[in-house]
Amino acid sequence: MAERAIPGLLGGKTTPAGKVFRTLLTFHVVCAGWVFFRAVNLDRAVEVFRALGGSWTSAPAVDLGVLLLLLVGVATQVVPAGTGRSWWDRVTRLPVPLQAVGVTVTILVFDLLGPSGVKPFLYFKF
Repeated sequence: MAERAIPGLLGGKTTPAGKVFRTLLTFHVVCAGWVFFRAVNLDRAVEVFRALGGSWTSAPAVDLGVLLLLLVGVATQVVPAGTGRSWWDRVTRLPVPLQAVGVTVTILVFDLLGPSGVKPFLYFKF
């Protein structure tokens, strides 16, 4: 709704900066909506917003495994497409059992770095 209302306020003119602004505004409105959607009550939602606005001087400890996964994620976005094609071609020529070991290790790493237990279904309260 905000994405459509802003161009109307500006006389229908759309600039690249305006598109970025509208996208960021929409993202933040949706995120704020999720806080209210997931909160047990209004007091808890207000606590979440207060926590977002405070404690900017301290940061939580980041596990080394999570940091490595973040770096891999950034690398996948920065490296141009097709750069690792020769590496991937070499991997596909490996014996199938060795490829299976690689896939298994990758799945286990993600499982170990993930949260423990099963999260409840998102809409279980409704």
